[in-house]
Amino acid sequence: MDSTNEDVRLRLFDDPIVHRGGDDAAQELEATVDALRRQLAEQARRIDQLELSEGQFRQLVDTLPQIVWITEPDGRHVHFNRNWLEFTGLSLEESRGDGWNFAFHPDDRGLAMVLWAEATRTGQPYEIEYRLRRADGSYRWMLGRAAPLHDADGEVVQWFGTCTDIEDVKRAHRRIDEQARLLDQTQDAIMVHDRDHHVSYWNRAAERIHGWPRSEALGRRLDELVSPDLEQVEAAWEVLLRTGEWSGDLRYVTRTGRELFLEGRWTLLRYTDGTPRAALAVNTDVTQRRLIESRYLAALEARATQDALTGLPNRAALFDQLDLLLGQRQRTGIAVAFIDLDDFKPINDRFGHRRGDEVLAHVAEQLRATIRQGDLVARIGGDEFVVIGEADSADTAARLGERIDAALRGEVVLGEATVTLSASVGMAFVGPDERPDADDLLSRADAAMYEVKRDR
Repeated sequence: MDSTNEDVRLRLFDDPIVHRGGDDAAQELEATVDALRRQLAEQARRIDQLELSEGQFRQLVDTLPQIVWITEPDGRHVHFNRNWLEFTGLSLEESRGDGWNFAFHPDDRGLAMVLWAEATRTGQPYEIEYRLRRADGSYRWMLGRAAPLHDADGEVVQWFGTCTDIEDVKRAHRRIDEQARLLDQTQDAIMVHDRDHHVSYWNRAAERIHGWPRSEALGRRLDELVSPDLEQVEAAWEVLLRTGEWSGDLRYVTRTGRELFLEGRWTLLRYTDGTPRAALAVNTDVTQRRLIESRYLAALEARATQDALTGLPNRAALFDQLDLLLGQRQRTGIAVAFIDLDDFKPINDRFGHRRGDEVLAHVAEQLRATIRQGDLVARIGGDEFVVIGEADSADTAARLGERIDAALRGEVVLGEATVTLSASVGMAFVGPDERPDADDLLSRADAAMYEVKRDR
């Protein structure tokens, strides 16, 4: 027993209470001293273990790929791992307290201090993106996070934080943003939709063309947004899955219900393992172009079957209709009136072709007003017109010719002059049992017209 413990024993035996107990009290005291000695030894062992554990913990922290830091409950930084020291070039002493903040970009320091103060005040986790200065003076984007460690009573005893380098992620996002801005500059509607037709990308042109803002379009189905023909979309997907590309026209509608025609060019997007992910659709609004094309085709068709001056059917349309009547008639005859204006050439010579065109337009209007419902009037060239229609007898056909002759007799005002108009009308009639062709029937009417003209 060392001298210290011996002194304790002598003082205890000098105590009156000890003297009262005698040998029993001495034994009890000896047992108490032994118990204290064991407790002190256990505490020393635990302190050694804690110091060992702390050393092992700090060694572990130093080996982590991230920057790690530890603070007191009030937020005062007390430890940084080796990655912080090597990255920033600061010493541990320079970094403790609030020294860490000076390694932040000047534009990020204020926000970092405010958010950190708020986290330590409320005990809520801390998170921030900021630029951290490297030892060479350059800056890299970091994601800073920290969480509190609580004791059994719920009190914060320490904060553990990390700094994760996100510079490459930031650069990738910037590239994506730049590409997205470029896509927003195009006039084409660009969208990405998966196999179930859910939209995951919707550019500014898609907003303008379809009328749906991006915030409302994302996540919704195509049929909810643009009401396409889903059978046609499914057919496009079949080609897309087979070849990786598809192109064609699609009929869509806007948010307000206006019909659109889009020329689509789709590309199949895949996951990294090669499985199909979605369709990248670049759709060009061709509604106006289709409208112009439709009008142009209608105009071409009209030019092929319609007289440009009078708007009446032309020779080709007349023969088509005449062939149809001859082929489809049942127990009825057909009357054909061949009309040639009298002395039309002197009108052109005296007043000019413009006035002559006015006379022809007048004749066309008179004929439209005279013919019966179901009859056809056509201009077949120059000042020659033809009327065809069903007739039950030659007398009925003759009366049609008389009405036409009467309708075209009269005066026509041409500017300051007035001309007298008349026409030679030749009639031809075929009964229900006759089977002439269109050329033959028209030739009969033409011959009859010349007989009328000679008689005059």
